[in-house]
Amino acid sequence: MLYARVLEFVKSRKYITKKLIAETFGCSDDELCEIMEKLKREEIENKFNQSIQPLLRRSKPDEWVVSVHDTPSRTSSCIKMLMLLFTRDVVPVADIAEELETNPRNIPEYKKELEAAGYTIDTVRGQYGGYRLNKTEVFPTVRLTDAEKRAMVESFEYITKRGDLPSMPAYKKAMEKMMARNQYRSAKDTDLIMIPRYPLAMSEEDLQERYSALLECVDKHLMIKINFRSSDNVVRERVVHPYKLYMYNNAWFTLAYCEEVKDLRYFKLTRIVSFERMSKKFDYIYSYREGSEWHEWLDDSSMKKVVDWSESMGGDNATMRVKLRLSGKPAMYVKEYLYGADQVITEIDKDTTILEFTAQYKYNVLQLVLGFGADCEVLEPAWLMEEVISQTEKIKTVYNKQ
Repeated sequence: MLYARVLEFVKSRKYITKKLIAETFGCSDDELCEIMEKLKREEIENKFNQSIQPLLRRSKPDEWVVSVHDTPSRTSSCIKMLMLLFTRDVVPVADIAEELETNPRNIPEYKKELEAAGYTIDTVRGQYGGYRLNKTEVFPTVRLTDAEKRAMVESFEYITKRGDLPSMPAYKKAMEKMMARNQYRSAKDTDLIMIPRYPLAMSEEDLQERYSALLECVDKHLMIKINFRSSDNVVRERVVHPYKLYMYNNAWFTLAYCEEVKDLRYFKLTRIVSFERMSKKFDYIYSYREGSEWHEWLDDSSMKKVVDWSESMGGDNATMRVKLRLSGKPAMYVKEYLYGADQVITEIDKDTTILEFTAQYKYNVLQLVLGFGADCEVLEPAWLMEEVISQTEKIKTVYNKQ
């Protein structure tokens, strides 16, 4: 009966002491010990928050006991502690405990919880010491595994040595800060070697300038006037509305609405001879829906789906199924690359391979086939066989003139 009265008394108070229990109910030392043991069992049965357990184990009569209904959860206490540390410099443990209405012994545990979440909390020693939050980061530092760290270093090496990222200077600075802070291995100590087969003729500075200008136009919906070198090698002035920037076949493009043709077109950044930003804003055309299921401009294989302005091949942009028989060295190394969608490789023998794939742009396919020379025989389509024969005759004519 006494315990039931004490339990109700505890539940009705925010704070209570053993001494107060003894004085209120006239408990003897033995009765007080029995009551405290029962309170421990209440905690074990989850009627009390876990934070009460270390308090109940202490024998000093002036120790605080936190009542059930006002005991904060560990998560809420950690959040409150984080907010407190964020708004002050060095906060003593006693002050944190007072603000959180908990025992000071819980504060180191909350510190461990926050550090496990990625926050950096320094311990300041001395008379005016306490805990101090590292406020250089609003969000906690992500803790990476060794494999993830290695992947970051390798990606840093790969991207920097490719040299085709327009925002390279900012990217380098950001990655170097991250690697220095987390003690990653410096890119200078790595052995990744990349040698581009055909480096860009345009300088990094010029590419960066075009990329930055177009990115600003994409973000702010601004028109831009460009002098663009078309595939027929003629520079034409165009006013375009840039919708997005993306990399296609190792080259940077912008998908933009062209006021000249009243439709969407792709413009390779390295073909922009000059440009002029405009202050006039644009709206997306109604038929353009970025990210929708019926998105018409790039398919699942990243093939372009608008009209090809490649005049030399009649502007035909339709996809085509290509079937080639490779012999000699090409029979081996065609297995290492993807030449199009739905690619199928069939090995006839060690010197012969059948290559099938879905391609786009007749001119590009013709270049590929002619590049293999006499080691490549076109099996399908018929027009490609005829075009190879025609191009071969033209080549003979060029050299026969000599």
